[in-house]
Amino acid sequence: MRTKPTETTDTADAVLGRAKGLRRIADRAEADLLVEACRWADLHPPEGIHPAATVSTALFGDTGLPLAGQGAPAVAEFCVAEFAASIGLGTESGKALIGEALELRHRLPNLWSRVLSGDLAAWKARRVAAATIVLSPAAAEFVDVAVTPVAHKVTPGQVDRLVAEAIGRCDPQLAQERADRAVAGRHVTITHGQVSFDGTSQVHGILDLADALDLDTAVANGAAQLKALGSTEDLDARRASALGGLARRQLALDLNPNTGGDDSGIEASIGSVAGAGPDETDGTAAGGTGDEPAAAQIAGRAGGAGTGAVVKPRQAVLYLHLAADAIAGT
Repeated sequence: MRTKPTETTDTADAVLGRAKGLRRIADRAEADLLVEACRWADLHPPEGIHPAATVSTALFGDTGLPLAGQGAPAVAEFCVAEFAASIGLGTESGKALIGEALELRHRLPNLWSRVLSGDLAAWKARRVAAATIVLSPAAAEFVDVAVTPVAHKVTPGQVDRLVAEAIGRCDPQLAQERADRAVAGRHVTITHGQVSFDGTSQVHGILDLADALDLDTAVANGAAQLKALGSTEDLDARRASALGGLARRQLALDLNPNTGGDDSGIEASIGSVAGAGPDETDGTAAGGTGDEPAAAQIAGRAGGAGTGAVVKPRQAVLYLHLAADAIAGT
């Protein structure tokens, strides 16, 4: 038996009005929750920890826990789990809530005022507080003054850039530490352990800014040259091909320190092979003899045994997928 859908007399304006009201109530409740988190921290300072709580061992006793940045009060560690459980959060989430509330109240007073007045949603203020906990008091003050007027519309990326600027302006030591970590974190990873049937590999990397700019310029120039030579591929494909071209040209550089600095032999060998006819080189001027290409022969003759920089040929592996009938010859 079918039932008719319940008819409603709600208008669009009525629905939107109730939704706005509920949003205001939820925002007010979130702001009040931050206030209660601060009050809970005030009730449980490290000084209030009973000696019996730490008498067993320093590793497992109740101790003071710094949840916010420098200048904000610490909190007795064991009280965090109790508060978090009472509002249905895990311990780590409870730490974040109390820490960000203390960060706002003690180190971001302008932002905290907007939260208390109901002018700024608590979750937007918490996003800023989470980013400033690692900052010095001067850097946190810089962020507070700069972000408060626009905190209602600032994006996470803008917050990150503002925090980076505050570190550079107010905390040069931390800025240097971050720069050192960034330098140590540079890498280039080429994933080709399992090449798919489409024959492509992924390349990921973090480079120094100057190197990245130079590489971008070189790849852009290579892509433009490929287009001028008649390539019909799109820009991304041409940039990928240009990067491969850079890698293959780089193999020709002689970086062997044992060559003694005398390139005359290499130049002479290159000239003799380039200028020789098929009869003078046994028909192998372009391709070398046997399995060894001409480039490797030139480098070997020029440097002598054990001293020349041999340019190894690029190895290509061909995979054939044949049916059983083709292998059997039937």
